[in-house]
Amino acid sequence: MPTKHRRIAVVEDPELKEALTRASERFPGSSSAGLVRKLAILGAETLTKPETPPTKLERLLARPGVKPARGNLKEFLDRHGDRSVPEGVDPYRGTKALEEQRRERL
Repeated sequence: MPTKHRRIAVVEDPELKEALTRASERFPGSSSAGLVRKLAILGAETLTKPETPPTKLERLLARPGVKPARGNLKEFLDRHGDRSVPEGVDPYRGTKALEEQRRERL
């Protein structure tokens, strides 16, 4: 097919053949040249992404509407008064409930 773009030759060695086989499962009906093009573009896109996967905190902060905390924790606690647990109340009630839920799932 005529084109004004430069053509390149690619040797189908065993590694490329395996890549084309896997790509053809994802993009059925594409020619070998089309698969090489798609793989090259997808591969180039991964080069611009960070090499390390995002941390859990980064994934949480990336959610819509999530705002990072601001200010000093000590000042916040000082402004909001006494946070001690009243006498007779189990301070680990929530923790125990979560542990029970986890045991039920296992």
